[in-house]
Amino acid sequence: MLDQEGNVTHIIGIKKDISERLLSEEAHENSLRIESENRELQRLASARSEFLSTVSHELRTPLTTVSAFADILFNSKSENLTERQREHIELIRKSSTQIGSLIDDLLDISQADTGHLVLNKAVFNVSYMIDEVASNAEVLFAHREQKFKFKNKAKKRGLLGDRSRVIQILTNLFTNASKFSDEGSTINFQVEIKREQVIFTVKDRGAGISKSDQAMMFSPFFRGMSESSVPPDGRGLGLAVVRSLVDLHDGTIVVNSKSDKGTEITVSLPGVTPDALED
Repeated sequence: MLDQEGNVTHIIGIKKDISERLLSEEAHENSLRIESENRELQRLASARSEFLSTVSHELRTPLTTVSAFADILFNSKSENLTERQREHIELIRKSSTQIGSLIDDLLDISQADTGHLVLNKAVFNVSYMIDEVASNAEVLFAHREQKFKFKNKAKKRGLLGDRSRVIQILTNLFTNASKFSDEGSTINFQVEIKREQVIFTVKDRGAGISKSDQAMMFSPFFRGMSESSVPPDGRGLGLAVVRSLVDLHDGTIVVNSKSDKGTEITVSLPGVTPDALED
């Protein structure tokens, strides 16, 4: 304020706290940024799923042809084939099977991303299913001279679930346990029923999984490596498929792993029926 001669006599200041407004503006900007990032992530996920689905279907047709002709040649009684040629044909058949398994995993991941992976649920005998899986697992572990020990405490209870998908869960867990365990080591498998849930536990004697890898081990295409292990073979899809199938069954997965002590993976699935099944 000035006097009649133009000299400053008073100063009036007005202060207003705008912290709340700034916080609101910052929150709005963050919300817009997160929304934009989410849209981009959804776009990338959709593009990845479409790519996986397209590639899988495009590979299936020629692979079927290769597999069919390889089977015809291998099963033929032609004397024109030498023993070495038969060995080569058998290698083609095994490679075709591996590629077929890869395609199946790619399709499962693609369908899980888009919500199109569905289960064909029905009540089945848990104990009989376990006997079938254990028999196949013994063949798997025999290739690396690994011992397989399992306890079946499920008796003859039933489970409401997709039988083929539960077998796929266990097969993938066994394959993973075998891959990360030394030759001649022991893989333990136990089945029990608690609180109307069937609980599968697979324990190996491998190098263990680091905490950082445990956080990512169920992500598609992730392949972890502990300090005491060599880079693993495989495509990094098996455990991702396991996670998707367990989630679809409304189940849970718990990982317990220590360095040089091995890894224990426990899968719990709800839906155990109260009555025993004879077949």
